[in-house]
Amino acid sequence: LTDPYDDSKLEPGLYRFKNKKSGKYLDVYGQSTNDGAKLVQAEFSWRRNTNLWELSPGYANGVYLKNIVSSLFMDSPNDYYSGSAITQSVNTQNNRDIWQLIKVGSKGKKDYYKLRNAHNYMYAVVRDASTEENAEVIQYSTADTDNALWIPERYYYNDSPVKHGWFEIQNMNSSKLMAVAGGVNQENAPLVQKTKGGKEVEFEVVEHNYGLVTLQNVNSG
Repeated sequence: LTDPYDDSKLEPGLYRFKNKKSGKYLDVYGQSTNDGAKLVQAEFSWRRNTNLWELSPGYANGVYLKNIVSSLFMDSPNDYYSGSAITQSVNTQNNRDIWQLIKVGSKGKKDYYKLRNAHNYMYAVVRDASTEENAEVIQYSTADTDNALWIPERYYYNDSPVKHGWFEIQNMNSSKLMAVAGGVNQENAPLVQKTKGGKEVEFEVVEHNYGLVTLQNVNSG
C-alpha cells in the first residue's frame, strides 16, 4: 500500500514557514521564550531566530516543530474549539504538539502545505486571513483559503566560524570594547562601551546547535 503522506514528508532539519496569503512567517509573539506564548505571523528578519523551527519525526504521520530559541513546541490547545490561539509549550506526549504536513500543490519551486494537528485535526491558519504584523495563528476547522497554506523554507547552517574561547568584542565604529557597566554580576545589568577594562570586557563564546553562539561575561558567568 502507498503511504498517503509520502508526498508530504519533509527531511528533518530547520525550516521557516511562510504564509501564502500574507508572505509573513510563523513566529512567536514578542520573541518570547515563555511556555504558552502565542504564535503569530511576522515579517522576516535576520535579527531574530524565533521564526526558525526544528522539524523532527513524530507519531501519527506527523512531525514535531520545536522553536530553536525557546526549545518549546508548536502546540494546539487541548480542546476542539475552532478559533483558539496556537501556542508554544513543553512537549506534552499527547499528540497536541504533533502536526501533519499535507501537501496541496506547488508553483515553481514553492510547495504549499496545510498544517493539521494530529490531536484534534484542526488546521493552523492566520486569524481572519489578516496580512497584518503579529496577527495570531489559530486552530481552525477548515483550511480552504490561502491563509491556511504554508511554504516551508529549508534553512541550512554551518558550524560557527567563532570557536569556543574568551574574547573582547570591539565596536567597528568607535573602536571601544563591549563591557558590563560597573563590572557587576547582577541580572539585566546594562552593557556599555569602554576603551579598556578587565574581566568586564571579556566574554566567553559558548557554542550551540545550528551554528549559534552565546556570549557569556567572564566576570558574571
